[in-house]
Amino acid sequence: MNKLVIPNYNREPHYGVKLAPHTTWKIGGPAKIFVTPRTKEELTSVASFARINSIPLFVIGNGSNILIDDQGYEGIVVSLQGSFSEISVINREYIKAGAACLLPNLAISARKNHLSKFEFMIGIPGTVGGGIACNAGIGGVNGPSVSDILEAITAFDLRSSSIYTVSANEMHFSYRYSEVNKNNIIVIDAVFKGSTASYESIKKREREILKNRQIKFPLYQATAGSVFKQPEGGKPAGWYIDNAGLKGYKIGGAEISKKHANWIINDGTATSRDVMELIKLAQETVFSKYGVHLEREVIFLPQDRDYSSEI
Repeated sequence: MNKLVIPNYNREPHYGVKLAPHTTWKIGGPAKIFVTPRTKEELTSVASFARINSIPLFVIGNGSNILIDDQGYEGIVVSLQGSFSEISVINREYIKAGAACLLPNLAISARKNHLSKFEFMIGIPGTVGGGIACNAGIGGVNGPSVSDILEAITAFDLRSSSIYTVSANEMHFSYRYSEVNKNNIIVIDAVFKGSTASYESIKKREREILKNRQIKFPLYQATAGSVFKQPEGGKPAGWYIDNAGLKGYKIGGAEISKKHANWIINDGTATSRDVMELIKLAQETVFSKYGVHLEREVIFLPQDRDYSSEI
């Protein structure tokens, strides 16, 4: 393809970059265009260029909670890894973090500054931007989540190419949902509010969370975390999948985890189709047996493709 010249992006874009290594599931074909902006100005220039030229754009952080098609992505993938990860404490109770800051690193920084309420982030392998987009949390519907401590974000609007501040109240958070994707905005950074606590008490709570996660989840395998949201008013998604007899079920290189049925493992050979077929199988089996619809927590990329008709 012809090489692009993106105004104010001071390096050559990369072409045909395999996306699998940039995800925790280790699945995904090439990005047509792959860029790694280092500054706010470069990020906004790339996004403006995509909008003006009607090129699809997707921002990827740590690559958790996402399934990328083996055919890749016919657009621009913006990777924030390596930049936008700064952390600063404001007035002893607020923390400002860049969109690419890993949530465990934010939790550690909060602990070092004797700020609690960030402990739940210690075991979530996502970034601040991704965590805000999906309102990441632990413990299901009633557990702590990003929206509980978020004060505001700095956002870049893909439609108008403007940068502005959005308060948490304006984002209409709900369980594993925010209006970030709906409103076509990119999170640049965010401000969170904590509560003063002792270093020891925070560390103790983090140890408890990590121990519980190690017991319950296949943390050291290629996964994307929870595949389905907890059904409203019902039992956890993993309970339904387990009791439907699907724990350990395999399609190709993808397997419903024997340790936790709401996690799907890539044994190193799984394709996006293998995973999608398992997701569809779980949804159909659980609905047939319990009348419960399992809603995906995992994002498909490209998002506008109807995979169901191909499976």
